[in-house]
Amino acid sequence: TKQLIQSLFMDSSYPITPQVFQLEDLSALTPLIPINQMSELVYPLMAKVEEPIQQYCQLEELIIKFLSSKDPNYVASSSFDLALSLAKLIDELNNSGLSYESFEQKYFNDLPCFWSSSIRKLKKIFVEYDNWQRKLNIVTKSAKYAAETAALSRLWLNEPYQDPILIVGSTGSRLSTSNFMKAVASLPQGAVILPGLDTHMASSSWGMIMSEHPQYGFVSLANKWMLFGND
Repeated sequence: TKQLIQSLFMDSSYPITPQVFQLEDLSALTPLIPINQMSELVYPLMAKVEEPIQQYCQLEELIIKFLSSKDPNYVASSSFDLALSLAKLIDELNNSGLSYESFEQKYFNDLPCFWSSSIRKLKKIFVEYDNWQRKLNIVTKSAKYAAETAALSRLWLNEPYQDPILIVGSTGSRLSTSNFMKAVASLPQGAVILPGLDTHMASSSWGMIMSEHPQYGFVSLANKWMLFGND
């Protein structure tokens, strides 16, 4: 897609070719971030992105450490599958703007003892995993992306980006992405182009759309942005 867009501009009569990049790769914008003003984001902004296989192996090692000798239901052959599941959970936490502290016991007081015990084990794995990451100065790709979008959104709130910038083709299903899209849409020359938005649907119909409807992603985005009615 990137090559196609660039080739179309090159074949046209436009004297300037815009810079095109994937939404998940904000390296073209991150030099704008004043790192010294982003105290709690310095670590994920400056850290390198870890390789997926590196993450899976470390999580598997921690799973074996905390579960093999303490859980009678633990099966050694399942450790790598558990690591893959934990990696997905970590990405979900990052994409939802949550931290490992979300697993504090106060949120799970009403759970059965078995689930409470599992949550405590998860917390231990997450803490050890976080310590391991910080020691190597690495983060997951999703954590890096969440930090970059948060830093740019905060920066542009006080110092709006003045050049034209467009986000095309995203529904903002991830919280970090939807927040960044809102920040871009608020810029002087910023805009968001939504893919397949039904502009002819009656405003009264939007409130009746269920999760299986193809336009539901836009309803979710509007709710995140607190847009209602004819907005």
